[in-house]
Amino acid sequence: MVKFGRTPPSVLRNIRRTYEKFLTPSLATALYVGLWIILYQTAHVFDIAHSASAWYPGPGLTMAFCTVYGPSYFPAVILGAFLYDNTFTILDISSGLRHIIVYGSAGFLLRRFINPNTFLISKRHVKIFLSISCLSTFISSAIAGFIFQKYWTNSAFADILISFWIGDLAGVLLAGPTFLILFSWLRTRSLAGAGGWVPQLSGATALGVASIIVFAILAFCVDASLGTNGKAWFVVLFPVVSVVLRFGFGSAVAAIIVVNITAVLLFKTLGHAGDPAQLQVLLIMIDIAALLIGATISEQTATEQGLRTSEQRHREVAAAVHASPVGTTIVDATNPDLPIVFANDAFCRMIGQDPDTVRHLPLLDLLAPGSHQHIQDIHRVVDKLERSSCEVTVRDAQGSLIRDRLTLAPIPNSQPGLVSYLVLHEDVAVTRNRERLEREREKLVALGQLAGGVAHEINNLLHPMINLAAEAEHLWGQDGQDARPHLRMIRSCGAKAAEIVRKVLGFARQGTLPRVALDFADAVLAAVDFNRRSLPPSLTIRTRLDAGGLILASATEVSQVLTNLLLNASQATDGRGAIMVELDRADAASASPIFRLSVTDNGSGMDEAVRTRIFEPFFTTKPIGSGTGLGLSVVYGIVKDWGGNIDVQTAPGKGTCFTITVPEAGSDR
Repeated sequence: MVKFGRTPPSVLRNIRRTYEKFLTPSLATALYVGLWIILYQTAHVFDIAHSASAWYPGPGLTMAFCTVYGPSYFPAVILGAFLYDNTFTILDISSGLRHIIVYGSAGFLLRRFINPNTFLISKRHVKIFLSISCLSTFISSAIAGFIFQKYWTNSAFADILISFWIGDLAGVLLAGPTFLILFSWLRTRSLAGAGGWVPQLSGATALGVASIIVFAILAFCVDASLGTNGKAWFVVLFPVVSVVLRFGFGSAVAAIIVVNITAVLLFKTLGHAGDPAQLQVLLIMIDIAALLIGATISEQTATEQGLRTSEQRHREVAAAVHASPVGTTIVDATNPDLPIVFANDAFCRMIGQDPDTVRHLPLLDLLAPGSHQHIQDIHRVVDKLERSSCEVTVRDAQGSLIRDRLTLAPIPNSQPGLVSYLVLHEDVAVTRNRERLEREREKLVALGQLAGGVAHEINNLLHPMINLAAEAEHLWGQDGQDARPHLRMIRSCGAKAAEIVRKVLGFARQGTLPRVALDFADAVLAAVDFNRRSLPPSLTIRTRLDAGGLILASATEVSQVLTNLLLNASQATDGRGAIMVELDRADAASASPIFRLSVTDNGSGMDEAVRTRIFEPFFTTKPIGSGTGLGLSVVYGIVKDWGGNIDVQTAPGKGTCFTITVPEAGSDR
């Protein structure tokens, strides 16, 4: 029984590979051969005098096809080249081999010098195309001269060479750019793939085409009446150049097609006027001029568009910098006074000056008296082209002093000797006030969570207390009934409620305890020694105190922080693990006035979902009755009131490390 279902992905992949391997080359081959046949028949219909190959764009078609599709489509070139005539004489075969070898090789050479997806997008590409076209047509014509000289006894080698060279070069210049754009568009399905140079259809374009045709007719009439042998066709160059200057390379290709087809039609329908060979030379000159001018105009247009885009981007960046709330200036670092060459609105508001006054104002002149050390530090940083930051005191327009945190960074400049520095200005008072408000906001959020948790926890304890009290009252005085278990349960619930209230009071009173400058290392050591007696003896606690100094805190707060962290570590290791308490500087190399206190255990650790919530009040992973979930939230509040931060590094099965950073007493942090 056959079951029908979804086609397996492997089958779809095989179908796609088969399509890419056979069908796509077959379609491209059919396209190429079809174009060969159409162009050949068209060339015979509009043949003029003895020079049918002059209007035959087969070489240009072959070059374009090999350039775009590469060597894998070479069989298509072989097939198309042998279909240019109905007979297969030695001359036909020789001519076909000439097309295959010379123009196929020229196409592969073009492919190496020009990206197959971006043809003729610059003057360099057009020059390469013209050079290869002249070289390949000359080689092909030389081969034709050697082949046909023995058959055309009335023609010299030079005559055959010049005739074939002029004809093939005219065909390549006519067909090459056109088919390059066509094939690249068919390959990429995007006009941008052909350099975006397809001419836009508009009234002006139609007027340009009409003017070219009118000038060609006038030139033909002048040749016919005066017998100037094609020299009058120079006047066609003027409308072609006008169109090319106006619309670029796309119109250059269109103008080449219009000029050549108009010349063929005029000579075919109205009779001969002048020497066709001279006309071909003039058309070649017009084609080359159109291609070069068109490439120049399009390249210039692309450059102008890039400049407009760059200017627009610069304006947007400048507007964004002006809108930034961070004061920003750019100073000229080649001048010792560091004059300001740019200042955004935030900096102007910060010092109370208008932008015109701030511009060219020396940055160092804004520093308050007594800032000689800061000036020397800034000069040293600028001389070494380093990045740095420091806090200085500046004067505003009213003479008030502002504590400004400067961040300096060099701006790379392509011109040697020119160095600029980007300076960010941060009002320290505003920043600290914002940080204080943020801490207050966080505290309010925590207190809101705390209030809900307290109500829930105490309500859970009040219910059994009320019910047990009523039951004990009912049992009171009855013979054989003992109310003491109920009373013990009531006392236990009351004790738990009291513990919750005690922790809530500790959480709510954060920041209200008297703080003094105490030795942080001594306080940590005393807190650890105090907790050793209450923790299981199987728990190993090691300490390493590598830094000493003072912090603004109370011994009770330090003890409370260590007690909660050590208790959590003990529970995480089931009382049988190891805990490491370390105290050092946050950056010993720079002697930064920041202490770092770490409490690390080798317990079970936490996953990311738990880690992100451990500081929330009443959040706990312990069983009911084993904890209230207030310990770490109390620690978090105390550390924030110290002006410090707390971080947690943990992973399941890899233990936990709490790291607390606290500023030293007397630090500006």
